[in-house]
Amino acid sequence: MLTQIDVDRDTTDLLEKLNYTLETVPKKDETVYLKSTANLSTGGTSIDVTDMMHPENIFLCERISRVIGLDICGVDIMAET
Repeated sequence: MLTQIDVDRDTTDLLEKLNYTLETVPKKDETVYLKSTANLSTGGTSIDVTDMMHPENIFLCERISRVIGLDICGVDIMAET
């Protein structure tokens, strides 16, 4: 289910930097960010890429979750592709 993106000061500030309003139609293939964060609660998406990760990275992430006592967690990793 998609999360509704609330229009707040963050949204209007990001649009203003582009000289856009809520009525502006972006150019073809243009990406327009409506939030400065990518949390699920603000409209971000979560993609499971565990099967694409190196086994050592999976081991480290599982170890991190055990060390802090979590049964379920998400770990964000920024890496070059």
